[in-house]
Amino acid sequence: MLLGLKHPLLFEAVGAFSAPFGISRQDPKMDMTSRTQQRFGVPDSADRRERDPGTLATTIPIESVPVLYLSCGNQDLLWPITERSFSD
Repeated sequence: MLLGLKHPLLFEAVGAFSAPFGISRQDPKMDMTSRTQQRFGVPDSADRRERDPGTLATTIPIESVPVLYLSCGNQDLLWPITERSFSD
């Protein structure tokens, strides 16, 4: 998903399963492993925002945004983040 959102003119559609779509807007109390922080950066950091699909999507002109497909089970650790991303 990140690759598709960083290069929207190369992809017509992008998708992800168990996607951390709103990772930069996560609850600070949510237990995130150091492995996750290595991938996305520490909370409230520039690295985290640069790797957040939700933030990246807002930087693309609307006519260039690829079709997005997200799938996340309601028992998934990332479900609360994903649900909040689309309910605002």
